[in-house]
Amino acid sequence: MLRRCGQTLTGASLALIPGYVCYCVEPGAVWTYNGGAVATIAKLIADCAGMPIDEYAMEVLFEPLGTTVYEWVHGLDDVPPAASGLRLMPF
Repeated sequence: MLRRCGQTLTGASLALIPGYVCYCVEPGAVWTYNGGAVATIAKLIADCAGMPIDEYAMEVLFEPLGTTVYEWVHGLDDVPPAASGLRLMPF
């Protein structure tokens, strides 16, 4: 089940999300990175929050954790790529 801006998406409706892939394996049995899924989730978060994903992450994640050294580069469209744009310094 996935929630999107107050809507619950299940079953066939999940297939309508770009980049959504259904894996038919036991949870935790296989790990596969999916940048499209990361981008889709970031878009959902940004749309629901009403702000770009980098601003949202700064407000609800980085500042509360005390993370001060990071960079989130922006693409040519001025959108921060969630799957590859975040640079963090080790603690």
